[in-house]
Amino acid sequence: MALARETLKEADEWDDFELLLRTLCEMEAKPLLLSMPLHGVDLETTGVSANARSAYGQRLKELAGKYQIDLVYFQQYENDQTFFADNLDHPGERGWVILNKVLDDFYHERQRNPQ
Repeated sequence: MALARETLKEADEWDDFELLLRTLCEMEAKPLLLSMPLHGVDLETTGVSANARSAYGQRLKELAGKYQIDLVYFQQYENDQTFFADNLDHPGERGWVILNKVLDDFYHERQRNPQ
């Protein structure tokens, strides 16, 4: 859906997000950026295609790469209803297990499996 892609591309929030990433970089912080997957099942029913949804992940990866910030984007779970607790993008039990594993690995400086 061209409208969804254009809306995402032009969102003012990207400027704020980039300011945050730039600030973290300037502070020499070593953050881990986590992003819930978009709720693919719900968005598909409103006409937002997988192709249009992929633009979000592409933008995240672009900005994380620009500032050399580790990113784990759980895109592969966007159509997995067991990852979510509801249609508001809150993680369910399975989602929390996966998120907690990534956080634990980061905290203990263990190499993560690519997400």
